[in-house]
Amino acid sequence: MSGQKIGIHIQQLQESKYNVTKSHESNLQQKKFKESLDELNATLLTKLLEPIYETIEPDPLTGGGFAEKTLNYFLINEYSKKITENGKYQVDPNLNNQLMKKYNNEK
Repeated sequence: MSGQKIGIHIQQLQESKYNVTKSHESNLQQKKFKESLDELNATLLTKLLEPIYETIEPDPLTGGGFAEKTLNYFLINEYSKKITENGKYQVDPNLNNQLMKKYNNEK
């Protein structure tokens, strides 16, 4: 191979490496954005579920109180995370779609 051909191949390899790196970064950013959307949905779902748990009578064994309310909040929060993580529920799919479109247009 001539020096010029080798130079061209090296340049092509560098460009392909740059494109792969750029693509990988884009995928990571998109994954982080989706995680943020899931977190937003989980937070909103937590706020929707809290009133339901407020109507449940405290367990006579524990007697209610601050600790039980705090633990219930964490329990509701984890339920919300799992529900949104599995893709079973979105508070507002249109909101998610609009945010995703805006994110993709800004790139």
